[in-house]
Order: sequence, then structure tokens, then C-alpha cells
Amino acid sequence: MPRPITVLIVDDSRIFRGVAERALARIPDVTVVGTARNGRKAIDFLKAAPRPDVITLDVEMDEMDGHETLREIRKLYSDEEFAKTATIMVSAITTHGARVTVDALELGAYDFVTKPRGDNVEESVAELRGNLERIIGGFVAANEGAAGVAPSKRLATTERREET
Repeated sequence: MPRPITVLIVDDSRIFRGVAERALARIPDVTVVGTARNGRKAIDFLKAAPRPDVITLDVEMDEMDGHETLREIRKLYSDEEFAKTATIMVSAITTHGARVTVDALELGAYDFVTKPRGDNVEESVAELRGNLERIIGGFVAANEGAAGVAPSKRLATTERREET
């Protein structure tokens, strides 16, 4: 049996961390190994725990924002280790073409997701799940073996589908 894809969630909103955990729990072969409320706490977690396969990272946080956190993650890991970690920017302000998004990608973020904006929690969970599943599946398929994970074909080939 393949080992799960491990994820660290970094976001200053306790509510959104909960939404992200629920979304990720619905993705096959994915396990949330930790959450952090800001970049400083994330770096502390990363220093003390095994490197996660995926880090979801908010942009606007107190103490250490997402860009600063991404810079610190790059310092923490070797180039090889960093390449085996998909950092996904998840923020209300990360949209296609936005300066904050381009900056994050230039700093080494793997991809980005715009936070769902609806009032319906279940719809937000489903939307976030679909987006993260697509990105994580693409990362795993592109790096199979390199990341030390051999996910089920279900994750590597999953396309976005709506919750029923």
C-alpha cells in the first residue's frame, strides 16, 4: 500500500484551516500532518517534523507572511528537498496574473488556488477539494518516485469532479 501524501496547512484563519482539512480529508491518499496559524509556526513545525509532500500556504498572515515563509522554506530545505515539496499558495488574493501570485511562483511556489468565496461551507469544501486534488495529483504524477511517494492511480489520474 502506498504511503499517503502528507500536507501541512498554513493559514491565519482557524475557520479556513478547518475547511482545508475537510477538503483534504476527502482526497484519496492524502493526510494532513499539521496546521499552523502563521509562517513562524509553520517554520517551527517544519524544523521539528519530517518534510511534508505538500504545503498549503496563505499569503496574508501576521508575524510572517506567505512570501517570507516561502523564502524561509527554501533556506530550510536543500534544492532537491524543496523540489520534492509542492507549496501551493491558497489565498483570496492569489488569482491568475495577480502580482502576488507571480511573486510567489517566482519564489518557487508550485501552484496557487484562490480561496472559495461562497457562504455555503460544503460548497467551499467541495470547490477547494477539487482544486487541490487536481494540483496535488498533477504534482505527484510529475514527480512519482522523486517525492518518495507512490500514490494510488486514483489520485494521480483524478480529474476535478463535483461532490454529490
